[in-house]
Amino acid sequence: MCNQAYCGINCSSCQLYKATVNNDILMKEKLAVEWGNLYKRSFSVNEMECHGCKSGKKFFLSNACDITLCNINQEKKHAVVVLAFLVNE
Repeated sequence: MCNQAYCGINCSSCQLYKATVNNDILMKEKLAVEWGNLYKRSFSVNEMECHGCKSGKKFFLSNACDITLCNINQEKKHAVVVLAFLVNE
């Protein structure tokens, strides 16, 4: 079970994480629509899967997350790097 994402979000409070671990298809469908509207792209229900960005089964867009990539590249575990990242942007 994931505790804290690289950005500092507690995974257990994330709707996508909860929908994934509870196999809540209706919530995944709802999130696919909401996130599709928000990000101006289509999300399939199959894409709505995340076991946490530190797991082997993270949300597919985690690979494009600058905060995640920064933490991985600097071998940090979570949000300690976020402030430095935001200041340098």
